[in-house]
Amino acid sequence: PSADPPSWQGFPVPTVLLVLGVASGVLLALFSRVLIAVGSRARARRAERRLRAAVAEVAQRLVVDPVDAELAAHRQTWEGLRRARG
Repeated sequence: PSADPPSWQGFPVPTVLLVLGVASGVLLALFSRVLIAVGSRARARRAERRLRAAVAEVAQRLVVDPVDAELAAHRQTWEGLRRARG
């Protein structure tokens, strides 16, 4: 004697559960992918802001400040030469 599995709406319950489980897994994967994409974009924006701020600080300290100091020295030299010439 074989036992027939219970049915729901004319479909065997184990098959319905299998289909619902697979569909739920696919939907969960899609939803997780969206959430991860949103979170990673926010994290990337924060990292880019911090990186840009760090680069600006280093550029100011290693490039702009020394160039400004050199230009000031150059200006001072020219002023001294102009005063010396009369």
